[in-house]
Amino acid sequence: MSQEANIAKMEAGREASFISSHVKPYVMARIDVIMEQMVGYYRSGTMPHDLLVGKVGEITALLDMISNLESAERQGDYAAQQEIGNAEA
Repeated sequence: MSQEANIAKMEAGREASFISSHVKPYVMARIDVIMEQMVGYYRSGTMPHDLLVGKVGEITALLDMISNLESAERQGDYAAQQEIGNAEA
């Protein structure tokens, strides 16, 4: 991989790390709220199928966002290791 590509991945990794560290607490808090809502609907016996599917989709999207940020962070770390010569090809 070229040095320019490694530098771009390193920068993207740093940005992803910054965003993840600031967004992750809010995402996890939002997931807790969604779960509490789902439990409330379930206990009251008023959870329609569409609501269940929507809430599960919302949780999945939030977790995918965090996963993508963490993946970019790992790619940046790997690119940094390649630049200093510590990564296996």
